[in-house]
Amino acid sequence: SAWADVELDTVAKIERLREAARLAESALSDVDRAAALLVQIIEADGADADALDELVRIRKTQGRWNDVTTLLERRIDAESEPTVRVSLRRQRAAALEGPLKDAHRAIEGWQAVLDEAPTDLGAIDALERLYDKEKRFGDLEELVQRRLDIAETPADRIAARVRLARLVDRLGRRAEAIDQLNEILAEDPENGDALDELGTLLEKEKRYEDLAELVGRRIESAANRGDHAGQTAGLRRLAALREGPLGDAPGAIEAHEIIVERAPADLESLSALAHLYEAAGSFDEAVGAQERRAQH
Repeated sequence: SAWADVELDTVAKIERLREAARLAESALSDVDRAAALLVQIIEADGADADALDELVRIRKTQGRWNDVTTLLERRIDAESEPTVRVSLRRQRAAALEGPLKDAHRAIEGWQAVLDEAPTDLGAIDALERLYDKEKRFGDLEELVQRRLDIAETPADRIAARVRLARLVDRLGRRAEAIDQLNEILAEDPENGDALDELGTLLEKEKRYEDLAELVGRRIESAANRGDHAGQTAGLRRLAALREGPLGDAPGAIEAHEIIVERAPADLESLSALAHLYEAAGSFDEAVGAQERRAQH
């Protein structure tokens, strides 16, 4: 009975403190006094979720982020509902990564989110960002593989595979990355991200014939879907490859002529044709290109 009376006294005291804290903030605009009263509640009952939530809110507005993370730890320990715990862990990890800029503890915080919610894409995004920043590329590769494993749609799976190929290239395994991208394109020939990445890697490797073939596929794809701007951009890229590293002036001329056939006033291609014909000694065609250019 005596213990029950003590417990009732504690409960009553906490409720009086809670009401005083509410009034201090709302009626008196005295946030510091409200915070001090909430601290008293937490000292009396360290698992008081409402007091912890309110104090976290106040400490955030005060920019006291170390206090925020400590309070959130206590709040997590006091919470049994899994979805609420995950939400609290996200808040804590975000505070560590953002305002406190503590990458090491932020990584631990986001890993704790994944321990409770293994498919949390927000935590995966954050960890990818932090692993990249901290140059923890082995961990990053494992995480991107996890993203691939949990992907729910074909589009998500392919996006994860493109990310993995990019990372594999950064880790110095370019041939493997190119193979992965080619496998992706065998399944999804129109995938823009895979096409862009493969084009970049082929150029870095100076595999210009393969790059020209890829550009040719993109031109055909753009034509099939009625994308005239994409078709023109591809033809221009093909012409630059033919004229430059491939040393194929006739191929460059052919690409520019296709552009001009579709857009007779395309001054860039007309100028390129005049130059290419003159360099090839085809002076009649060079003059003709200049005349067509003068008409526009």
